[in-house]
Amino acid sequence: MKSIVQTLLLLLAVAFSQPIMAQTFVNANATGINDGSSWANAYTTLHDALENYTTSDEIWVATGTYLPQNPTAWTDDVKQTFYIHQNVKLYGGFAGTESTLAERDIENNPTILSGDLDGDDVEDDFEVNRDDNVINLVYVENTVTTESIFDGFIIEGGHAAGDP
Repeated sequence: MKSIVQTLLLLLAVAFSQPIMAQTFVNANATGINDGSSWANAYTTLHDALENYTTSDEIWVATGTYLPQNPTAWTDDVKQTFYIHQNVKLYGGFAGTESTLAERDIENNPTILSGDLDGDDVEDDFEVNRDDNVINLVYVENTVTTESIFDGFIIEGGHAAGDP
């Protein structure tokens, strides 16, 4: 009996010592309560997920085009960006129904981070309608480490011409 109890205690210790990864969901077309708790209640902006995640979370982002917003941490500087300020595991390429990371299909579910705020860029023309585009589409703080993952995204529509 003593060995059974010891074995159970060991199994419990191992189970609780493993980090628990929670998912935070983002889907521009979600119609639920917008709290990131499920695909139905997903945040509708990546900005909201980035403002509210913890380092133990994975952020799963459904297919669609997402635009940057002003991070609340930058009270004295108004620049729209996807602000990565702490370690994060950020995954795109979901249809918005998956329950495991292995189910996502990046090729058929493009997840686009776009700096084209007005949605008026002309394909293959890097000058026309680019003045509204953001300069730093994704901003990663120097405190972020190799523990972070950024996978399954298309980044487009940034424009760094001119003064920052």
